[in-house]
Amino acid sequence: MMKTVRGLAAFAAFALAAAAPMAIADSSRDPVITEVRANGANTILQVIGTSFSGGTPRLTLGAQATPLIVTFFNATRIEALLPPGIEPGTYLLTLSVGKSKEKSGDSDDKRGDEFWVTLGAQGPAGPQGSSGLAGPAGATGQQGLAGPVGATGLQGSAGAAGKDGVIGPAGAPGKDGAIGPQGFPGKDGKEGAPGPAGPQGPIGLQGATGAPGLAGPPGPVGATGPQGPAGAGGTPTTHVVSVNRNRAPADAAFSLIQAEAHCPAGSLLTGGSATIQGYVVFGNGPVSGANTWVAYALTPPDTSLGPGSIQVTAVCLRFG
Repeated sequence: MMKTVRGLAAFAAFALAAAAPMAIADSSRDPVITEVRANGANTILQVIGTSFSGGTPRLTLGAQATPLIVTFFNATRIEALLPPGIEPGTYLLTLSVGKSKEKSGDSDDKRGDEFWVTLGAQGPAGPQGSSGLAGPAGATGQQGLAGPVGATGLQGSAGAAGKDGVIGPAGAPGKDGAIGPQGFPGKDGKEGAPGPAGPQGPIGLQGATGAPGLAGPPGPVGATGPQGPAGAGGTPTTHVVSVNRNRAPADAAFSLIQAEAHCPAGSLLTGGSATIQGYVVFGNGPVSGANTWVAYALTPPDTSLGPGSIQVTAVCLRFG
């Protein structure tokens, strides 16, 4: 993620540049940077603006004295390579193009502009500031007019029952009456709800061991072990294998190109190197698990700028 920060003067310069006619780039005007962005890998920087024509642009980033490598430019866009492994942060980007015709005095001054650019992820939001002081209370407003009489409300609910009176004295027991006839048997009552679950019983005895299962599939092949010592009677010798890969007309812009140098059978790769010309350097090193040294590079945006080549060298140790 990449954001740009500019002061008030840079914003005014952008507004004037946006209002001016854009049909023809005027090389006599000072360049104005309106936007700067980097790709996701922080390897290519793209500068957008106006009046970039009139000479080869020169870009410097922060306190670095070495200018960035410009791979493409026209009147409104410049592309350059960022230094490998650049740390995230905010940098001052300085642009200079040709010589200025609007400067008074010294005619050798170059035209240019500056722009603050942030590379890397945006930091978290800062803590919330403290609340401001409460404002003074407003004046008391005038009392409003009395409202109309409301409608009669609903009848209230019945009051609570009074307390039971005092129990009177027991009356004299009456005479026993005659025994009545036996009644008919009543119907069966409904089945009652099930009672709560009883406590868990004790754990049973362990069962017998089952038969062994089928054998599993073979495991993955282990990593190659370290190189063993030289055999008896052999004398190790060192030789070099070089491979040169020239850029072809069919290579498209930003194509990933690779070249490999292989050690022959009976030898062991001990090192290597790569010389890359006319390409954007990507990297080189050994291939894991193979006696091979490989180099990677990207074709430049403009493949008509001249010849290019990748020379890969593998250093091999041979016995016998």
